[in-house]
Amino acid sequence: MKSADEYYDTALVGAPFSNSTDSEIWFYNVCRGGGVEARRCVNDDDEFNPCPLITLAVIGQTPAEWVDGRTESGEARLADRCTEKTTPAEARRAAREAQEAAERAALEASHYPMFPAEEVP
Repeated sequence: MKSADEYYDTALVGAPFSNSTDSEIWFYNVCRGGGVEARRCVNDDDEFNPCPLITLAVIGQTPAEWVDGRTESGEARLADRCTEKTTPAEARRAAREAQEAAERAALEASHYPMFPAEEVP
């Protein structure tokens, strides 16, 4: 995810929801995956570092990652998805890929000389 400041810079002025019921329904369906553990977003799992997109919504800004075009009157149309959503499976895959990349880099470092080729006498 980007930093909270980067999200704030691209956010649209105006609340994404007209009332708390709309927001609770949207958060449940999109962020919490409709109650299905495999579909929930892991970006809001840390209680001390909450999802910056939800924080933007709470302060009355509409995250650009939630917008899916414009209405006929020019208002932002809220999407039924978040482009920053990361499911548990995606998080595990990213962690596994990072671990594999680190292991490959360590293996390559152990197989190549410790000095550049131009320094060979």
